[in-house]
Amino acid sequence: MALAQAFGAKAAPLSDLETHMHSADVVIVSTGSASYVLMADMAQRVMRKRRGRPLFVIDVAVPRNVDPKVHEVEDVYVYNVDDLEQRVGEGSARRSDAVQHAEKIIDEELSAWRVWLQGLGAKDTVVSLRARIDELLKAELERTLAGKLKALGEPEREALRVMVEAMGAKLSHSPISRLKSLTPEAQMSAAQVLNELFGLGSVSSPALPIEPSERAS
Repeated sequence: MALAQAFGAKAAPLSDLETHMHSADVVIVSTGSASYVLMADMAQRVMRKRRGRPLFVIDVAVPRNVDPKVHEVEDVYVYNVDDLEQRVGEGSARRSDAVQHAEKIIDEELSAWRVWLQGLGAKDTVVSLRARIDELLKAELERTLAGKLKALGEPEREALRVMVEAMGAKLSHSPISRLKSLTPEAQMSAAQVLNELFGLGSVSSPALPIEPSERAS
């Protein structure tokens, strides 16, 4: 009685089971009785009062408290401990499959992210290489214009600057195009070589995520 009151429920003696069953949609049966407390004839009488509304009966007692014939009564669905264990097993299997599917998606996305991250260093090299070539050519041009060609007028100087800029674009076009055509891993290796040859500085590779095989199981 006290337990029922604590949860806002009503307590009744087992002898009144049939009286109260017709108002419940789910009946959980668990007693210490060694025999059935819910019989098929009782279930039939209850279902006549329910007028077709389905009734779910969960028998968690060991030994069982619900007569197996109750399951044969129309619109009555009986589940016992074995059924519940089977449902739990099926749920665990579904969750396991879902976890494996989720891990596969994560691994694929991590791989794609690693490729993207590795490409960032190559992009920096492309920008730095073009800037380095332009810097060298423009510095040499300005040195020449300040020396042997200092008598040139501004129109001629501007024409030379345009020509040097075009030369820089053509000189950098081939290595940059070939670099872009490589796989991300090969781009990183090639970028490191270009950085060394042209003094562009080291390739900064962002911190990469842990490999899928390194994740804790």
